[in-house]
Amino acid sequence: MTSAHVKDTTTQLISSYPQFNTLLLDYQVISDLVDPTSVTRFMHQNKLKHLVIASVPSDMNFGHLKRWPNLRGVFIAPSTDEQVMQGLQAIAEGKLWFPRKVTDHWMRHYLATEEHQQSQKSLLTEKEMTVLKLLASGMPLISIAERLFISDATVRVHLHKIYQKIGVKNKQQAMLWSQQHLT
Repeated sequence: MTSAHVKDTTTQLISSYPQFNTLLLDYQVISDLVDPTSVTRFMHQNKLKHLVIASVPSDMNFGHLKRWPNLRGVFIAPSTDEQVMQGLQAIAEGKLWFPRKVTDHWMRHYLATEEHQQSQKSLLTEKEMTVLKLLASGMPLISIAERLFISDATVRVHLHKIYQKIGVKNKQQAMLWSQQHLT
């Protein structure tokens, strides 16, 4: 295993594998010592494209791993050298290397979020969806009223109902919600 190491005074923090364009971080050591911004900077300076996190405890909440830049693989502790090399080779070939536990956690979160977003969208009437889309496009309320051949008071009533249904308090929040959920 050819690698370059970056060490602090006592502990190996990072292993880079230039032949795989990969930076390997040890979760046990870096979880409190390294932040995503410094990892991004290190990867850029060393022309590394992929990040892999090793020695991840099997009983942890995997959701926060998504914050790491260019994450292409995770190794649950304990992992053998053969497993790590097999994973690094696969990542170098453009594949992802995530254990079933990690992908299961992420997919359950993703699907729950999608279901919640779909249920919020389905609560809106067709007219409310139209008003929300026009609002999100930046159209002023008076122009929305003219476009839909309704009064501006009716637009405000629609907006009030929309705010309640999607759980926002004002026009800016509704526009942000629309950008996140209707695109």
